[in-house]
Amino acid sequence: RLYHSIGYSGMLISDHLHNYTFRTLKKANPNPTWAEKIEYFLKGYKAALKEAENYPGFKVYLGAELCFDNIDNDFLIFGLSEEILLSLEGVIEMRPEKGLEVIKSKGCAVVQAHPFRDDCVVMKPGICHGIEVFNGHSTESRNDIALEWANKFGFIKTSGSDFHSGTPSGGIISDF
Repeated sequence: RLYHSIGYSGMLISDHLHNYTFRTLKKANPNPTWAEKIEYFLKGYKAALKEAENYPGFKVYLGAELCFDNIDNDFLIFGLSEEILLSLEGVIEMRPEKGLEVIKSKGCAVVQAHPFRDDCVVMKPGICHGIEVFNGHSTESRNDIALEWANKFGFIKTSGSDFHSGTPSGGIISDF
């Protein structure tokens, strides 16, 4: 409703996907299956799809902000489907380079989110398709450096609100 009211024609839901995401689920079910974890992860996306029915033409896309167990980086995954998510069992535990190769082999695009934020490691060129050059949630994101890096290496550039509350502060223009 909020995104539609300020003029967006669609949105990508990229909730966090990592083992920490499932902490609440694990309180009720200490050993959830991957399918149960994905069903839990999809709650926000499915709620957005249902709300979008009230706004003809408004699109809702499925994505993820994935974090591997062994690195603090976040990676935005575009082009996901429920089927692809279900096929990614075990990917979170992989080394980032291997896990991202698996994800890319499914036809998904990978963008490193806020690569210059404290505690993040900038990935070598070629591992991701692009980087987030505008993160509207944090002044620690160093958006200016991310833009320079993207220009230097010819990365796809994305912008996001990293929306947690308040008013969305970023987005992209696309043909979708």
